[in-house]
Amino acid sequence: MQLGFNCRACDDVLKKERGCTEKGIIPFELDGERVFRCPIKLVSAMSWQYVEAHGFYRKSILPNGQGYLRESKKYIEAMQVLDGEYARIEREEMEKAKR
Repeated sequence: MQLGFNCRACDDVLKKERGCTEKGIIPFELDGERVFRCPIKLVSAMSWQYVEAHGFYRKSILPNGQGYLRESKKYIEAMQVLDGEYARIEREEMEKAKR
């Protein structure tokens, strides 16, 4: 999951505007702050791996193919954090929809 961003879809002009390799021209708004870098570049490669793994986790597909006790503590904690964040986002979206 890349929140609607696709690095391969950016040409050189978009990369410059969005801040792929250096400060961009057009800001993104993240949590009320203006950011002049592509949001994808702000997330570490390991964090993206956890975000991608979360989709499998939600379908009960675990990396080691066994029960959760066979998974690392770091993996389980990452899934718990992501569960909490996705739940928070869903609550916020539901509240916005009610207004």
